[in-house]
Amino acid sequence: MTICEVYVGDLKDPKFKWQAGNWNGNLPARLSPVFPALPGNYNRTYEAWVTKVGVLSKQADFGGQVAKVTKLQILDFIASSYTREDSPEMQARIHDLTQFVNSLDECQPFALVATEW
Repeated sequence: MTICEVYVGDLKDPKFKWQAGNWNGNLPARLSPVFPALPGNYNRTYEAWVTKVGVLSKQADFGGQVAKVTKLQILDFIASSYTREDSPEMQARIHDLTQFVNSLDECQPFALVATEW
């Protein structure tokens, strides 16, 4: 079974290489809690959002995609990925995640990372 996770990552992580990474664990360090599971298979919701918004994104690891995003873009991803019909437990996790993102620096770029393993 494939496990898919999305999180906010640190583009300044010295172990992460945007260019010429070795594709073996080349993902930014996680800053945020892992996002609640997204609907659908694999990272379809993530990939659709990246395409729709047109953010710079690339495969940086065998099982990982990295998009360079702003705080506002992360909030947009959350708003467009989850619905009000989600369970109360899911809504609580989304609320906590949104509070975390709201605490981020508006002037700093971040990584929105989607992994499959």
